[in-house]
Amino acid sequence: MTGSLALLLTVLLAAAPAPPPARQPAPKAARPPRPPAADPPEPAAPPSPGTTTDFGTWSVGCDNTLRCTAASHLEAGPGATWVVIRREGGPRAEPEILVAASGTAPAALAIDAATLPAARVKAGLSRATDYPLEPRATRPFLEKALAGKRLAALDRVGDVIGTVPLLDLPDALKAMDEAQHREGTVTALVAKGKRSAAAVPAPPPLPVVVARPLPAPRSEELSAEEVAALGAVSGCELKAEGGPASVAPLDEARVLVLVVCVRREVDALTVPVLLDRAGGTWHASLPAFDYPPPQRYGSGPALVDGFFDHQTATLRDGSPGGPKGQRLWAWDGAGFRLTSATAPAGGAEPISVWRAAVRPK
Repeated sequence: MTGSLALLLTVLLAAAPAPPPARQPAPKAARPPRPPAADPPEPAAPPSPGTTTDFGTWSVGCDNTLRCTAASHLEAGPGATWVVIRREGGPRAEPEILVAASGTAPAALAIDAATLPAARVKAGLSRATDYPLEPRATRPFLEKALAGKRLAALDRVGDVIGTVPLLDLPDALKAMDEAQHREGTVTALVAKGKRSAAAVPAPPPLPVVVARPLPAPRSEELSAEEVAALGAVSGCELKAEGGPASVAPLDEARVLVLVVCVRREVDALTVPVLLDRAGGTWHASLPAFDYPPPQRYGSGPALVDGFFDHQTATLRDGSPGGPKGQRLWAWDGAGFRLTSATAPAGGAEPISVWRAAVRPK
C-alpha cells in the first residue's frame, strides 16, 4: 500500500505543470553608434556662362539649364526683321517662335513668296512689333522654314516689311538638337531619329542665389577723405567728367559706390567700390564677384553703363544688345552673385547664356 501511494504521488507530480521560469531582467538596448559628423557643404561652383556660335546668318547659344536659342542676324537696310527660336531643355519642351520687326508689326508671314496661314498669338505681347506664333503653328512653320530660302514679314496690305535668310537655319537648329541631346530622337528638330523622347535627359536644375534684403533707401554723403579713397581703390582719376555716379546702401554699415572712370560717346565705364563704415571708421575695397565683369579698369572690375537697382537689389553691367551682352548680379551679403547673363547674337535679340533663381534670405 505504501508503495502504491508513492507511485501515485510520483505520477501526479510528473503531470503537474512546471512552475514558470523566474523573470530575467530585459537586456538593455544597444546604443546606436553616433553617426559621423557631416562634411561641410561644398561651395557652389562659380558660374560658367555659355557662349554663342554663328552659323552664317544665325547665332545659337544655350544657358546652364539647356535653354537654347537660335536668333537670326539683322540685315542692313530699312524694315529690320528677325526670327527667334527658343526651346527649353528636357523631353517635353516644344520650341517657341517669335518673328519681330522694327517699326511696323508684321500682319502675315511668307516663305519663298508663299503666304503662311495666320498664326499670331493675340494676347500677352511684350512689344507691339512682335509676332509670336501659336504653339500649334510652330511645327508647320519649321517644316516650311527648314526647306525654304527666305522668310518675309508682310504688312496689312501685303507689302514686304523685311526679310530673313533661312539657308543656314538647318545648321543652327541641328546645333540646338545636339546641345540638348536630342539627336536621334523623335523630339529633334533636324537630327531626327527613332529613339523615344525618354532618351532626352532632363535639364540641369536652376541654381539659386540667396539675396540679402536691403535697407530702405537713404541719403548718403561722402567725405573728402572717402572720395580720395575711391580714386585710390578704383584706379580712376576723379576729374570733372568723373566722380561717384551713385551711392546705394547695402546694409547699416556698407554702401556701394559706382565710380565713373570714363565717359565715352555712347556709354560710361564705372568701377564699383564698397565703403564699410562699421565701428565709426571707414574702409574702401573692391567688392567680390563670383563671376567678374569681362572688362577691367585700373586695378578693379569695370562695368559698362553700371547701374544698381535698389528695388531688385541687382547690379547691372552692359545692355542686352551691347557688344558684350548684359550681366546682372544680386548682393548676398558677402559679394555679388551672377543671376543672369546674355550674349549678343548679331541681331536685335540677345541670347540667354546663364540664369539663376533669386530668393530672399
